[in-house]
Amino acid sequence: MKKMTRLLAVLLAVLLAFSAFSTPVGAALDEPDSAFGKVVMHTFFHALDKLILALGKFLNTFIPGLHWVGKVPLLKDYVPADFYPGKAHFDAQSAEGATWSMGFSSASFLDGTDPMDGKHYLVGTLSPFKGDVPQQIIDDQGVNTCALSDGETTVTFSAIDGYGLARGDVQEIRRRLADFAKEHGIDSINVSALHQHSCIDTLGLGVPLIPGLINNPASILFFGGRHLASGRNPEFMEIIYQRVTETVMEAVNSMREGTLSYGYA
Repeated sequence: MKKMTRLLAVLLAVLLAFSAFSTPVGAALDEPDSAFGKVVMHTFFHALDKLILALGKFLNTFIPGLHWVGKVPLLKDYVPADFYPGKAHFDAQSAEGATWSMGFSSASFLDGTDPMDGKHYLVGTLSPFKGDVPQQIIDDQGVNTCALSDGETTVTFSAIDGYGLARGDVQEIRRRLADFAKEHGIDSINVSALHQHSCIDTLGLGVPLIPGLINNPASILFFGGRHLASGRNPEFMEIIYQRVTETVMEAVNSMREGTLSYGYA
C-alpha cells in the first residue's frame, strides 16, 4: 500500500510539472517559419497533451473511489455539508400579490491590511523558488453582494475579486451565516469568484513551483498533509470570510421593495 501511495504521489508530481510547463512554454514559443518546424512543434505538443491525458486517466482509476479507505457514496445519496437544496418546486410565474425586494452591499479586502508586506502573493506566475508579491496597488480587491427575494424565497449572490475560491471556503462562509440564514429565511447562499492573476492569491496556487512539487507530496505522504506550502495568506482569507459574511447580512438587511422587469431576445 505504501508503494502504491508513493507511486501515485510521484505520478501526480510529474503530471503537475508537465501541465504547469506545457501551456506557458507553448505560449512563449514563436511559430516556426518552416513547414518542417511547424510539424515538429505541433507533433511535440500533441504528444505532450496525450501524455498528460494518459497520466490523468491512469490516476483517475485509483483516486476517485479511494477504495482503500472506504466507498464514495452514490450521487443520489450524496448531500454535501452546508448545502442549500432550494425549493422542491419551481414557480414558472410569480404568485398573486408577490413583491420583489433587493439589497446590495460591497466591501474591500484591502482595508486594514498591507498587501506589500511580503506575506501576500500573486498567482499564476510559476515562480520556481520564491513567490511573487504585489509591487503596487492599482485598484481594489473586494466583494459585491446582492440579496433578492420574491417574498417567499430569499437568495444571496456574492462575487469576489480573486484567482478562484475553493468549495471549503464557500462552506466556511455558509457555516458562519447558518444562524442568520435561518432567522431571515435564506434559501440559498452563493459565492463565486472572478479569475484574476493580478491580485492576492485566494486559492493557494501562488506557491513557488519547486516547494510545491517537493514539499507538498512529502507532506501528504509522511506528515498527513501538515505544513503544506501555499500561496494563501491565512489572515487574508480570514478577512475574506468576515467581509463576505458581513456583506451578505448587510444586503439582506437593506432589502427594499421594487419592481423586477426582464426581457429576452
